[in-house]
Amino acid sequence: MVEGFAQMKDKDLADAEAHEEDIKAVSATPLLLSLEDSPVGDFSKAFQLQGADVLYFSAGAGGKGGEERKKSVDDEGVLKVFDAIEAVEAARPRLILVSGIDVRDPEKKPAHYEDIAMSKRLRGTIAAYMKWKYGADKNLRDDVATALAALLDREDAAGLAIDMVGGEPPTAEGLDAMIKKGETDFP
Repeated sequence: MVEGFAQMKDKDLADAEAHEEDIKAVSATPLLLSLEDSPVGDFSKAFQLQGADVLYFSAGAGGKGGEERKKSVDDEGVLKVFDAIEAVEAARPRLILVSGIDVRDPEKKPAHYEDIAMSKRLRGTIAAYMKWKYGADKNLRDDVATALAALLDREDAAGLAIDMVGGEPPTAEGLDAMIKKGETDFP
């Protein structure tokens, strides 16, 4: 069973409702909880009651709010989900976390990483987002869907962080190669 959920707050309710139909369309069950306001126990209880095998997590503050909101969603909210999974008393769902590209310690680049200039521009433009996403990650469309579907049955990808962008090789092929090598983008 695959479960999905969307963040829900008054200002995000319209977005959450729009995503709810998308989640149902792929035979998943949407779970509407607030990363900022719902306690860890609400998430744990929902994960346990649903009996999910896999939890796809792709929520984030995006461009909404200042640094405090990015911290409360992109760091504290994500850590809340990690804690909730750990608190599940039955079989815990496997977490597939969709994050931002280049979210890592900027001083510890993987050996295969080449786009240093892009990394510096990205970190200069959305510094608060990068800071809080990296904090949480320590503890988008067609390519992302392809990768998520491929990762569903790839338990050998556990513990790997993989940055992906469109291009060559095709997403599924590149993902397979990185998993087989055990190559991670999060040293």
